[in-house]
Amino acid sequence: MTGFRTGLPALAAICALGAVQIAHATDPGGVAVTRWFNGIDSDSNLRITADELEHYGLLVFRRTDTDGNGTLSRDELTAVMLESFRKRSKSRFAELDVDTNGAISEGELTAAVIRQFSCMDADWDGAVTLEEARAALPSQKPK
Repeated sequence: MTGFRTGLPALAAICALGAVQIAHATDPGGVAVTRWFNGIDSDSNLRITADELEHYGLLVFRRTDTDGNGTLSRDELTAVMLESFRKRSKSRFAELDVDTNGAISEGELTAAVIRQFSCMDADWDGAVTLEEARAALPSQKPK
């Protein structure tokens, strides 16, 4: 594909959106990352090439460009982001609703917070430092 270098900023923005969604997902087994990677790796050789990334970016762009005018409006991008949020919120709700009664109790939420704290407290000293928080939250790593 020849447009990779010229189209990289737009495609990178779209692909980054997918990466951001993955980074914010609760995914202890890496299932979302594997699904995302396999969706781009079209020849299944366990490597993503620039051509595969460009192809993926174009597919995402075309799916997002609902009016087909070749550009993304704020409304089109917002719609995709909201749909992604809805999907993640359903999954997150199911994780938190341990007794599957359709509601999250104070106990269920407290247990989830304790689990998250335990994951962040890398040295098990009963406190989370800024460094531990950054290491545990992909979107918070220092730049």
